[in-house]
Amino acid sequence: MDDNQNALLDYQHIGWIPCVLGSLDFSRVTTKYLYSSVSGPHTESICFSYINEHSIPSTKLRTRCNFATSIFDWKDRKDDKKEYDGLFRFLVFGESQSDGSMKGEAFLVLHDDIKQIQTFPKSVLTPLKELSDKISNYQSALKKNQYSPVVELDLTEVSSDIEKVKVAIRQIANNELKQRIFNIKYVIMKNGLTFLKTVDWLGQSNNPEHRDIIESTKYIADKQCFIYLKYSLHRHKHHNGQEDRLTSVHKIDHQDLEKTSMKLVEDLNRSLIEIKEREVENFESPDHYLQGFISYAKSLLQSLAASNLISKAELDSKNAYLDNMFWSWKAVASRAQKVKSTAKEKQDSDSKGIVEFFQAISILVATFSLLVHASINVLKIDNINELLTSTPYKNISEYFSSPVTILNVLTGLFVLIVMMVAGWIVWQPHGVVKRPLRWLRRNFKQKYLMHIVRAVIIAMVVFILGISIPR
Repeated sequence: MDDNQNALLDYQHIGWIPCVLGSLDFSRVTTKYLYSSVSGPHTESICFSYINEHSIPSTKLRTRCNFATSIFDWKDRKDDKKEYDGLFRFLVFGESQSDGSMKGEAFLVLHDDIKQIQTFPKSVLTPLKELSDKISNYQSALKKNQYSPVVELDLTEVSSDIEKVKVAIRQIANNELKQRIFNIKYVIMKNGLTFLKTVDWLGQSNNPEHRDIIESTKYIADKQCFIYLKYSLHRHKHHNGQEDRLTSVHKIDHQDLEKTSMKLVEDLNRSLIEIKEREVENFESPDHYLQGFISYAKSLLQSLAASNLISKAELDSKNAYLDNMFWSWKAVASRAQKVKSTAKEKQDSDSKGIVEFFQAISILVATFSLLVHASINVLKIDNINELLTSTPYKNISEYFSSPVTILNVLTGLFVLIVMMVAGWIVWQPHGVVKRPLRWLRRNFKQKYLMHIVRAVIIAMVVFILGISIPR
């Protein structure tokens, strides 16, 4: 066995954090995707990544210390009666190694337990917050003067503070919260391959009857730890952030490492097929997801091959299948885009026909109404009766008590038509109308409400111009 294969002997489960470039950036640790809406005392998230920027130059990589902790809801089954919650606090410590990997350990604690133990916030959370502030002050000083910062922070001081916190957690785990805190050891290779192992509790029963339950519990703890590590380092640029099944963890078969490794590839292939069937036709940019997922799969294969966990023949074979998947997915995406394009063209054509129809009708009716309105304004009141009785309108005139009523009806009709034309202008702006509408759009946020306001403003302007024609 080589060094990578020997490293597997100390761990029970394997996973892979997507890494297209083959080298994870451990400085970009975050809890952005790992928070809950819970509030109250001791619910804060703490996250930092420290490296001594002024250590003595060396041919080796500088040591980086990472830490992340937050409360997250791990509830994974329905609880209609709300009999329990899934709130746990993860505390993840990591330190970079000379080969570019990150090695560390994590602690998983039930949030309700922390609320019951007064020593936990005092001896764990408070020191970590103070250390985070010190690192933040150091990094701020570096930004102001990277050659002679007013604040200095040595690696030994950071490592010492971290070790004190770990000792405090273990003391609580062996006393107040005995067999209530999970401790997971892990190592993340620079290519994203991750190995994990949940440590046995002190005094744990070795009764064969409990073995299956214990192994199942360890698997769940390792899986949750892996998800936490992945979400703290991975940015979900080619998939939905909630797609946990892209890569999962699997128990390591130390007698057949290639078989274990291929389970990771099968996970990603299954996710590829599921997402292709379910969502490719709904993606706005299917090529983006297509190329991203294929890149993930090829990077995983390359990482496994570089670690001597799969053979060269297996690598070539799987890459060929992924190329086939690429063209298959591209054909489906192309067809989906063509269908969308055809539907949009038809919709645009229909909309254009409807708009042109109402435009013609609106202009004709508005013009007619404007002419009648203007004609009545220029006529004298005494001549209106004569106008109506000498035309086909004489039967209609009997229903009105005065010529003013007719004027009001025509005025109302004119206002309605102007509203129709104004609404059409708002939804289909042309010419000089675009500029004031853009100004209104920038200054008002409620889209549909402002459509109505703009229509009313334009209608009133046109109406005022219409009635201002001199008699």
